[in-house]
Amino acid sequence: MGWALHYFPFFLMGRALFLHHYMPALVFSYMILAAVHAFIFVEGVDGPISDPGPGMRLRPLRRAVVPAMAYATAAVLMVVHLASFLYFAPLSYGTSAIDVQGLANRKFLSQWEFHFAK
Repeated sequence: MGWALHYFPFFLMGRALFLHHYMPALVFSYMILAAVHAFIFVEGVDGPISDPGPGMRLRPLRRAVVPAMAYATAAVLMVVHLASFLYFAPLSYGTSAIDVQGLANRKFLSQWEFHFAK
């Protein structure tokens, strides 16, 4: 819900969109990614979800089981995010000079229009 409330108002605009329009939605995207990753790979919990009610007996706690595949996919995701950050940093943050061909290479969608002056 938080992602949709931050993303869709800017998506529906009929004017130029800037990187800062998507930043709040990006935070929610990362939280959703972490929750989905944990849902897929982590089995068990480290503590009770809620206090036991009257007449309920307290079950022993299970340690969360995190398979090696969870660490491997998390590492791959972090490498992909770091690589995409470094690839788009010249475009979004102006960290280094970029030529016209480099700018054209960073255009993923044909609808993207880059306005720049040299």
